[in-house]
Formats: sequence, C-alpha cells, structure tokens
Amino acid sequence: MPSFNELSSLLYHLVLVSAGVMFLAGIQMGVIALFTRQKALYLSFATLALAVAGYQMSNYSLHQAVNLSEALQALQWQTTFSILFFPSIFVLIALYSGQKKIRLWFSVVCVISLCFLLLNLLSEASLRFHDADTVSFLSSEGQSGVYALKGQYSLAGQLFQLFSAVMVLWLIFRSALLFQRGRKLAGCLLGVYFLLQGLTLLYGHHLIEGIVQDAYLNGFAFSLLVLLITVSMAWDFQLHDRLLTFRTQALLKETEERKKAEDLNQKWAQVVHQTPEPIIILKPDGEIIRSNQSSRDFWKQDLTGVQGRALLQLFKLDIDEIDQAFCCSEADDIKRERVIPLSKGQKLGELIVQSEAWVRFSLYPVRDDRNIVTELVISHTDVSEQEYSRRAIETIAAGVSSASGKNFFDSLVLHLARLFEAEYAFIALVDQNKTGEGTGRSVTTLALSAFNHIAENITYSLNGTPCDDVLGQEICSYSSGVQALFPDDILLQEMGVEGYIGAPVFAPDGQTLGVMVVLSVRPIEKIDQVTSILEIFAARAGAEIQRLDAEERMKRMAYEDYLTRLPNRARMHEQLHTLLEDSRLAESQSIMMLIDLDHFKTINDALGHDVGDEIIRKTGDRLRERLSQELFISRVGGDEFVVIAPSRMAETPDETLLRARVLAGEILELLMQPFQVGERILNIGGSIGVVLFPEVCSTAHETHQAATELDLLRFADIALYQAKNAGRNNSVIYEAGLQRLVNERLEIERGLRVALDEDQFVLYIQPQVDHMNHLTGGEILIRWLHPDKGMIPPFNFIPVAEETGLILRLGYWIIEHTFACIAQWHAEGQSVPGQISINISAWQFAQSDFTDQLHILLDEYRINPKHITLEITETALLSDIGDTKLKLALLRKTGFRISLDDFGTGYSSLAYLKDLPLDELKIDKAFVDEIRPGERQPLIESMISIGRHMNLDVLAEGVETEKQKQQLVQMGCQNFQGYLFSRPMAMSDFPEWLKAHMDMLPDPGHDYCI
Repeated sequence: MPSFNELSSLLYHLVLVSAGVMFLAGIQMGVIALFTRQKALYLSFATLALAVAGYQMSNYSLHQAVNLSEALQALQWQTTFSILFFPSIFVLIALYSGQKKIRLWFSVVCVISLCFLLLNLLSEASLRFHDADTVSFLSSEGQSGVYALKGQYSLAGQLFQLFSAVMVLWLIFRSALLFQRGRKLAGCLLGVYFLLQGLTLLYGHHLIEGIVQDAYLNGFAFSLLVLLITVSMAWDFQLHDRLLTFRTQALLKETEERKKAEDLNQKWAQVVHQTPEPIIILKPDGEIIRSNQSSRDFWKQDLTGVQGRALLQLFKLDIDEIDQAFCCSEADDIKRERVIPLSKGQKLGELIVQSEAWVRFSLYPVRDDRNIVTELVISHTDVSEQEYSRRAIETIAAGVSSASGKNFFDSLVLHLARLFEAEYAFIALVDQNKTGEGTGRSVTTLALSAFNHIAENITYSLNGTPCDDVLGQEICSYSSGVQALFPDDILLQEMGVEGYIGAPVFAPDGQTLGVMVVLSVRPIEKIDQVTSILEIFAARAGAEIQRLDAEERMKRMAYEDYLTRLPNRARMHEQLHTLLEDSRLAESQSIMMLIDLDHFKTINDALGHDVGDEIIRKTGDRLRERLSQELFISRVGGDEFVVIAPSRMAETPDETLLRARVLAGEILELLMQPFQVGERILNIGGSIGVVLFPEVCSTAHETHQAATELDLLRFADIALYQAKNAGRNNSVIYEAGLQRLVNERLEIERGLRVALDEDQFVLYIQPQVDHMNHLTGGEILIRWLHPDKGMIPPFNFIPVAEETGLILRLGYWIIEHTFACIAQWHAEGQSVPGQISINISAWQFAQSDFTDQLHILLDEYRINPKHITLEITETALLSDIGDTKLKLALLRKTGFRISLDDFGTGYSSLAYLKDLPLDELKIDKAFVDEIRPGERQPLIESMISIGRHMNLDVLAEGVETEKQKQQLVQMGCQNFQGYLFSRPMAMSDFPEWLKAHMDMLPDPGHDYCI
C-alpha cells in the first residue's frame, strides 16, 4: 500500500496534469470560437477552462511554497483565478441554458468580480485573509510545502464567499431549468457537479481546520465542471448535429419542392403568357404590373406600368374599396364578372379599344398569407359571337316564338333583318317538283322582308346564284362584292346587294329543306358572328317547318281517310257545320248526299276484304276525278260516302232541287259503271239519300229548332234507307214524310221479335211447273199475319230481319214449320208431287251448325231430304268457297237438291260456280221482266246456256204471261214459276189446290213428295 505522502505527491502531480488539460481545452475552445457563430459560448468556455487551469497551477504553486511569502503569493493567484471563474461560468451557463438579459447580469457579475479582483490584488494576504500577520501555513509531517493556509478571514473574503454561494444557487437554478425544459442530461451533469463541488468545499473547510491533511481538491471540482460541461455540450452537439441533419434534409426537400414549384410557376407563367385569353395583373392602386401576350395583342400596346384604374371602374370599384369588396374569408373564391360592349376608339383611362366587340371582364383577388389583397387579376374575353347569339335567341324567344305558321316566318325574317340592319332577309323552301340538280331548280320564299316590311313571296331560280352553293354546303357568306362573284344573279343586281350570308335549313334527318338569307346593300361586318346567328335562326326555322309538317301530317291523319285519301267523317262534320251556318246566313240552299254501295257487304264477305278495299278505293277515285271540283267528297265509313254541294248565289229552291236530282243521277251513273278488280268485272251500283239544307231540313225538325249537322246525317240516312227499299240503285230526297217510314221500320223490328215469340207467321207456297205445265214442286214463302195490321208482305219485313239478324230465327222457323207441314200431309195420307223449295238466307247458310240443324229436323219429322230443294243465293255460296263446297257436298250426300237462287244478280265467277255441287239455276224475275216480244235476250240465253252446259235444271221466276213463257221455252228454259201458273197460297190450301188442278199433275211414274 502506498503511503499518505506518496498519495499526496501523486495527487499534486495530477493537479499539474489537470492544469495542463484545462489549458489545452481552453486553447482549443478559443480556436473553435474563431470559426463558429456561437463565439460567446465557446469563448466563455475557453475562459472558464483557462481560469480552472490557472487555479490548478496556483494550487500546485501553493503546495510547492517553502515559506509564507511564497504561499501568500500563490494564494493571491489562486484567488484571482477563482474570481475570474465566475464571469466565465455565468456567461457559459447563461448562454447554455437560454438566460434572458445576459448582458445586464453579465455586467453586474463583472463589476462585482472586478471589485473582488482589485481587493485581492491590493491585499498582501489576498482577498481571503485580514492581513499577513494572522496567516499561518500548515504542512504535512515529513513533507515540504504547504497544504493549507490558516488565518483570520477578511470582510471582503466573507463577501466573496457569499457571492460564491449566490452564484452556486443561480447555477443550481439554471440546471433545474435545463432539466425542466427537457435537457435532462445537462441538468443532471450540472447537478452532479454541484454535489461534488459541495463535497470539495466541505473537504477544504476540514483541511483548513486541520481535521484532514491533504491538498486542495477544489480545482478538481472545477476541472470536473469543465469536463461535465464538455460532455453536455458534446451531447448537445450530437443532438444539434442530428437536428441539423434533419433540418438539412428538410431544407433539401424544401429546396427541391421549391425548385419544382418554381418550375411549375415558370410553366404556369408560360401558360398564362401564351393563353389566348388576355390576362392583366394590377396592384391594388390600379397600376398594371404584368400582362400576357394576348392582352398586348388585344390592346395593341405594352401594358406594364399603365394605370388600369379605369378597368376597375368597369366593376364599379374604387381603389379605396378594394379591401372592402373582398373582405370575406372566402375571398379567394370571389370572382366579379361583367359583359360590356366596347366600341372602336373608346378610351378606358390610358387604354384605347382597338375594335368593336362585346367583352367579358372577370376580376379575381390575389392574397398573401395574411389574407391581404396584394394584387388583382383581370381576364377578358371577346364574347361577341356568344352575345350576338344570345341576343338572337332572345329575339326569337321574345318576338317570334309566340307566332306560328305564316306569322312565324314573317316575324322571323323581320327580326333577322332588324338585328343585322340588313335591307333584305328571306326564308325559302326548295320546290319539291324541281329538286334535280342544274338548270330549273328553284326555291319559293315562305317570308320575305324588304326594308323592314313583309313583301310578296317570290320564286327564286337557283342557277348561278349563291343560294345554289348554300344547298351544297353548310353555310355561304360574302362580306362584300357578291354581285361581281355572281353576275348572272339578276335578283342581286336589282337589289343592289353587296353583302350576302346564306344558311341551309335542314330537316332532322339531314335533308335540305331550303335556305335562309340575309342581304345587305353595304358590306357586312362581323361576318363570323352574323354567320352563327343565322345558323340559329335557320335551325329554329327548320324546327318550325318540321312542326308544321308534323302538324299537317297529324291533321291529315285526323281528317283524311287512309284508304281513299278523301276527307274522313270528322272533316266532313266540320265542313257540314260550316256550310250549314254559311247557308243560313246567305239564305240559300246546299245539298248533301249520303251514298251507300249496293250489295257491298255481300261482295266483301264473298270475295274478301282485299277486293272490298279495292272497290272502296276505286269508288273514291271515281268520285274525286269525275265530279266537279266544287264538291266536297268524303268517305264517312264502310261503304258510305258523302258528297256536299255548296249553295249558289241567286239559286231558287226549285233550281236547287233540280241540281240535286241531276247530281244524284250523275253519281248513280258513275256507280253503275263496272269495276275491274283483278280479273273480275263487278257491277256495284249504289243508293243515295239526299238532303237539302237548311230550309227543307229545318221544317222537318221536330222541335222546330235549327237543324245541326247530326240532324242532316240522320235525315240523309232515312232517305238512303228508303232508296234501298225502293229497289236500290236509286236516290231519294228527304222530306218530312220519310220520318214516318223510319218509325214504321222501327215498329216492324219490334213487331218481328213479338211475331217470332207468338208464332204470327204463315207459310205460303207457289207452285212450279215445267214447259208442259205439269207440276214439278213448289217454293215455300212466308207471310206475317199481324193481329192488328193484317197480312204484311215479306218485302216489308225480310230486309229488316236481315239487317237485325232476326233472319236466323225466322229461317229456322220456316224450315221447321215446312218439315212439320210435310209430316202432317204424310200422316194424313196426302201426297205432293215434285220438290219443295225452301229459301236459305246467306246468314243462315254461313252458320257453322247449319247442316247439323237440318239433320236434327230431318230426324225429328222423318222427312226424306231428296224431295227438299234448298235455294241459296250466289252471295251466300261465295262467302267462303272452301267451306261452301264442303257444306254443299254434305247436303247433297244427305239427299238435298241445291238451287242457285237469283242467278245473274250476283258477282260470282264461272270458275267458282262450275266447281260447286249444284242442281238448279233460278233466273231472277228482274231478267224475266225485261223480256219483250220480238226482242232477243242474250243475257237470259247465256244463263240458260250456262245451266245446260253445267247439266243443271233452269227455272225462271216471275213468269206472268204466256208470251214470256213461250220465249223462255224457245231459249231452252224448261221450268217456270209465277203468276201465270198460280199465285202463292197458304200451305193449308195447297192440297185443295192440287185437287182442283188435277190436269197439272204429271204422269203416275213421276216422283212425289211424301
């Protein structure tokens, strides 16, 4: 173990080493201070290190002193370096801990330290002791040198100790602040120092009191302070280095972002500079500081430095109102905009407008980070084309849209001419009958404006005109000199036109409908704007033309019959209503005729709807083409047509009546002419109901009120009904008495139903004979025995039964009662020679269960069908050829004979008839009535020849004279029926008639009906 003296000697050598280290540290920090921005921090640290080095050197010198004088001198130097320690440590810790008001407190510390320093230098026993006489030095046994001095402390020494204590407390306070502010390492290190410093002070006190004998350790505490501060600063330097690295990286990133932003700003600057929209940037006081190329081109001058206060006044802003105008926090989104017309030469402050235009100005504020308006941006765009278009649209909406038809186009060209101050404007349609290319193509104006007035429409030849070019392209414009370009256009020469703009008028499908043209005797400026507006007007005109065309098509659909292209029932009602009112006002009579084709339903059912439609179409064409153009002709439905003849001035009622009869005869003659439909030649004919109005029909009105068009139609229908009842192919003029006939018809219809329920009908039979007057059979006829009106002939009720469908019940009644009568004769032992003929209506034959009904009745009454002849008309047989063949074959197979009734009055083709299973042809009474003595009857001869070639029996109806019979026999007819032989008789009277006419019975070998 080393001895105490050896340890003490080693300790003092360490003092010397620490002094050297502190000296080097002070020098190093002083050099660093020359090259750093924190000079005060490093200089204070250097001063502190040098003070500690001096303290340790003086401490070493004190230990080496051999007498009191050397010891006091060393003590004086030790005290001096102690005093210098405090200003240095103050600056260092103050800077290190962020002390405020360093200069003030540093001055205080320096003054106090300077005072202590002067007292120390002036005192022989240093600042610490009162005087040298009271000082003694202590040395270790066996050792040379002083390890401590002992004496009476001076007042200055005590004050210095107090100052030292205050400084220590301040240092403790600053270290606590460092710890509190997050710099925990620095706070802890200083805390360690203060702990060690306290221990060294305590140790020094024990040393002075003689409790311990050793060297002063205060210098090591000071050295430790420097070391701790160095460590703390190094740690802070490391943190600062990291922070610096982080900040450097952040700065580099920010620098990169700034560079990108600058590049972007530069690009945006180029965009703004090159954008076609003029942009001006002003100071809030109105001075223009920047502008792009477009703005310079617009204003024809460099705007930089120009006072633009007048531009702000366009927005009704004064310079003093800028901040107030954009005072909202959302001011960045605020934009003020105005559209202003500018005229050429107009001055806006120092700016001069170079051309006439509508300009849209937009104002934006630019703000800094304090939300203060620093700059104003004004952009402006030439919106002349849009503005002219807007005005054109407003013009159309305000002055044109309420009009329609001719008024629309007149208003359109007037507004167009006024809008562009042109002398002429027109819209014209291409003539549809001259749409070919080249010579001859022309347009006809719909509306023509000349000097703000509507002029008479003209037809304009397109050959050699600019309008011809318009039809071949989207638009054609000549601002001036159009006459020289088109010298062959006489219209341009006559009008003296200088400027021309034409636009095509299109349909939605792209078809060119016509042209719209503006003509001016002066050159037309702003040709582009005028062009766009003309296109708007042309598009609106095209839409109106399409609307009118659609309206016309709808009107045709609503008022035109699709089959004949004649006016339909709705249009007829309007025409009749108007003519009725006009006739009343004029006190003259007009004529209405209701035409119905005879037998049309039969033809339509027999030959098909295609044939029926063709007959209707041909009838309409014939009436339209052959009758006078003054007549109104319409199809009102089915096979009915209406012809209306307007009144004539100064025409008497008798003359009107005669005109009606002549016209009706003309129409009937037209309808009697055959129609060719395919390979068929069809004879139709018609019936006409005529009404004279208003006087004649008003007298028939039951309420004595003025008749309406509905009354006229009702009267015409009554007259038509009577015409058909009169034998068809006839005309009847309505009179009041016809209403009675209509009432009778309604009464017949009601009576028929009752008659069928109450069994009021009676069967009659008319005998049929051969050329030898031998009885061959008889035809069953029906009579209506009315309980009040007596016997009603069949021609009064059969048509009503057919029209109402009661013919089905009536037909079944006839067959059933005929079979019942034959069964009764058989039961009574009476026999009847020949065939019993029963008429079958077309409706009855068309029923799907017709043959089944016959079989049921045959079985019920046990009738032999071979003695029954079924008489069926041509129209009934030809309604459905396939079904007819099947039914007839089934009936003949059952045993019935089939007779074709009223042959020659129908519309069948021999090609069909020869395929039908028939047994007999009956020649209608109408043909027999035409037989005249000495006259040939080729039609009847043809009928008889047809029957003979088809191996059919031929029977002539309605034979009333012997001469008729003889002529028919000469023509080859063998069988007859008519008044010449017998009138019809009740079935109950037939057996008695047979007994009275035994001479008419055939030979016993003849077949009989049993």
